[in-house]
Amino acid sequence: MTGVWALAALWLGLALVASLLSIWFRISTALSEIVVRILG
Repeated sequence: MTGVWALAALWLGLALVASLLSIWFRISTALSEIVVRILG
Protein backbone atom coordinates (compact mmCIF):
# COMPACT_ATOMS: atom_id res chain seq x y z
CA MET A 1 0.00 0.00 0.00
CA THR A 2 2.94 2.31 0.62
CA GLY A 3 3.96 1.98 -3.02
CA VAL A 4 0.61 3.37 -4.13
CA TRP A 5 1.07 6.46 -1.97
CA ALA A 6 4.63 6.91 -3.18
CA LEU A 7 3.49 6.71 -6.79
CA ALA A 8 0.72 9.24 -6.13
CA ALA A 9 3.21 11.57 -4.45
CA LEU A 10 5.56 11.21 -7.42
CA TRP A 11 2.83 12.17 -9.91
CA LEU A 12 1.78 15.14 -7.81
CA GLY A 13 5.40 16.23 -7.52
CA LEU A 14 5.84 16.00 -11.29
CA ALA A 15 2.69 18.06 -11.81
CA LEU A 16 4.06 20.70 -9.45
CA VAL A 17 7.38 20.77 -11.30
CA ALA A 18 5.54 21.10 -14.62
CA SER A 19 3.50 24.04 -13.42
CA LEU A 20 6.57 25.78 -11.99
CA LEU A 21 8.46 25.25 -15.24
CA SER A 22 5.57 26.66 -17.24
CA ILE A 23 5.60 29.81 -15.12
CA TRP A 24 9.39 30.08 -15.23
CA PHE A 25 9.77 29.57 -18.99
CA ARG A 26 6.44 31.29 -19.81
CA ILE A 27 5.11 28.37 -21.83
CA SER A 28 1.74 26.65 -21.65
CA THR A 29 1.11 24.29 -18.76
CA ALA A 30 0.09 21.44 -21.07
CA LEU A 31 3.37 21.65 -22.98
CA SER A 32 5.44 21.64 -19.80
CA GLU A 33 3.50 18.63 -18.46
CA ILE A 34 4.24 16.73 -21.66
CA VAL A 35 7.95 17.52 -21.36
CA VAL A 36 8.09 16.51 -17.69
CA ARG A 37 6.28 13.24 -18.37
CA ILE A 38 8.66 12.40 -21.19
CA LEU A 39 11.65 13.06 -18.95
CA GLY A 40 10.13 11.38 -15.89
